[in-house]
Amino acid sequence: MKSNKLMLLFPIFFVLYEFTVYLANDMIMPGMLEVVKYFSASNTFVPVSLTAFLLGGASLQIILGPLSDRFGRRKVLLFGATYFLFATVFILISNSMEQFLYARFLQGMGLCFIGTVGYASIQELYEERKAIKIISLMAMISLIAPLAGPLLGGLYIQFFHWRGIFIIIGILALIALIGLFMYMPETVHLKLNSKNKPEKNADLSLLPKFNFLGCINNYILILKNTKFLLGAFAISLSAGPLIAWIAISPVILMEKAKLSSVYYGICQIPIFGALIFGNIILQKIIKKVQLNRIIYFGSFFIIFGLILCGILPIIFGESYFNIVIPFTIYCFGIALSNSTLTRLTLYSSPIAKGSVSAILSLISTLVYALSTYAMAFVYKNQSNVDFGLFCLFTGVIFTPVVVLFLIKEDRKGFVYEN
Repeated sequence: MKSNKLMLLFPIFFVLYEFTVYLANDMIMPGMLEVVKYFSASNTFVPVSLTAFLLGGASLQIILGPLSDRFGRRKVLLFGATYFLFATVFILISNSMEQFLYARFLQGMGLCFIGTVGYASIQELYEERKAIKIISLMAMISLIAPLAGPLLGGLYIQFFHWRGIFIIIGILALIALIGLFMYMPETVHLKLNSKNKPEKNADLSLLPKFNFLGCINNYILILKNTKFLLGAFAISLSAGPLIAWIAISPVILMEKAKLSSVYYGICQIPIFGALIFGNIILQKIIKKVQLNRIIYFGSFFIIFGLILCGILPIIFGESYFNIVIPFTIYCFGIALSNSTLTRLTLYSSPIAKGSVSAILSLISTLVYALSTYAMAFVYKNQSNVDFGLFCLFTGVIFTPVVVLFLIKEDRKGFVYEN
């Protein structure tokens, strides 16, 4: 009974932590124009703020994976949740644009613990299709952050100072930390004995000792796995334009289109609503449709949406509608394919899942950071045509990568490849 309670409540408080980390970015984005104005800085720092956040999210995976494999997922995630809380306090006391960006980098490190530690625990806790279903359900909840965050942030900025946003983030982070401390089970031991049950204080004495050279060797084996690399880059490339949109949309909608911060949030509703709707569809088909077919189906919408994103601004002009409409189609495809693609990528290697998750998270976050940093140059002239062509270019690269991954999946099935 205790084990069932942990399995039920842990995902709830973990998704609250994930939601809070994402909200820390999504809620401040409509206020970034106020932040740069407050610090007398250039508007180019709007996407750079997200770049700093994502670079922080790419900084710890290499060590967190092996550490959680050796010392347990629970200890590492609790440390991460505590660290994120203190990093949020640091943002509150920043007094310059440089300090703000550095604090955003430190706060972004909270991302490292989500995929590398938290989702690895979920994957170990449940069997394949149930894990995909639960992760998809968690994704729907966490997507409230990019859906409601810009709208709530826009409303908040209308009446209050931007620093108050991080007070809200700090309160949510504290609640998540308390919940994880009370209900997060240890899962890293479950692979040792299938009869072991998830519990807070599991016996980890049978786990192998931490071996630095062994970690390096594991990473080499993971990076030599062609199927894993194809899956990792397919995941990263598929979501790259969405991350770029989050970074640059305040400039597209508020600076260029002259929309208010409230209307900025409203314009995000169809985009992130499509992500939620796609996850609802995934919940209904996950038990009936082969996993590779789900990825094929989702990839079609991703590619079609990115093609339209490149074409519509050229044909019909600079209106932001010519970005929002194709992005809605594109995001529906992401929701269908990414949870399934992540599961198959993670299990394309037999190496301990903490290490595999670390490399997967590192590759993804670096691609996302590169996408946001590119916006400082791509959108330099505030051209929606240029942004659309960037999305189209990403879709062109994504297409052969996901096709090659699916070919290997069709041939190999569930056989590990190295």
